[in-house]
Amino acid sequence: LDRGEERALEVPVTPNIHTNSPEEPKYLDAAVAQAAYIIDKLDWEDPRSTKGHRMSEHRTIPNLVWLLRKHPDRAPAGLRQKIEDWTRVAIRRSDNMWDFRRYDDGDNWTIPKLNDVGNWVSFPAIATAASWAIDDPALQSRLGELAVAHADFVFGRNPRLAAAPHLPHMGFPEIEQGWPIGHKNNVCARLELCRGSISSGPGSEMFPFHPEGAYRHAEGWVNYGAAWCVSLAWMQHAKANTRPWSPAASR
Repeated sequence: LDRGEERALEVPVTPNIHTNSPEEPKYLDAAVAQAAYIIDKLDWEDPRSTKGHRMSEHRTIPNLVWLLRKHPDRAPAGLRQKIEDWTRVAIRRSDNMWDFRRYDDGDNWTIPKLNDVGNWVSFPAIATAASWAIDDPALQSRLGELAVAHADFVFGRNPRLAAAPHLPHMGFPEIEQGWPIGHKNNVCARLELCRGSISSGPGSEMFPFHPEGAYRHAEGWVNYGAAWCVSLAWMQHAKANTRPWSPAASR
């Protein structure tokens, strides 16, 4: 992908299809065109199109599923297959002791050098959405397992045996071991005052099980919390057997 293509991937689909304005048809046209671009241009084998988006990946698959299910008559040809292709890559890269989707099939368990936790907190939404667009029961079941596994990974089932929040008493009271590394109090964003801040997690240096490995940066971005809220919403839909494009209707 060149930089222009990377920027194009950032254009959201879902906001264009529920504007509730007189001009909504033209926004739907834009969403369909964007989905067609994704089908044609994105290679799921290239991790820059998946985990490389970090905490923003949940804007891709769930939005494509939303378009497919809410506007099936407008969905571009090949959309369902594109989602299934993503599923097969994700499942293959999650075939390990942690049920954790790796960054690639080489040496990188997580995105090189950067903090990966924002992607993990959004993965339950991504996997749940994908499971509603495919018909293979085995793939659907495995996606459900991976959704839960990534939530577990964030909250302690990982090579460091520690949950991602650095200050778990601020919003996550049942956590026994928070992330050991955080920002100094009264210095950076006053995170010690922020409820629900999610800090960091193991990088490739700690995989498959090297708790003594080097730490990645602690961050505590609001983006992480936002991604986690998206996952909570999709998992609640799964629990209630409703769907976000038609909350009153089950599948």
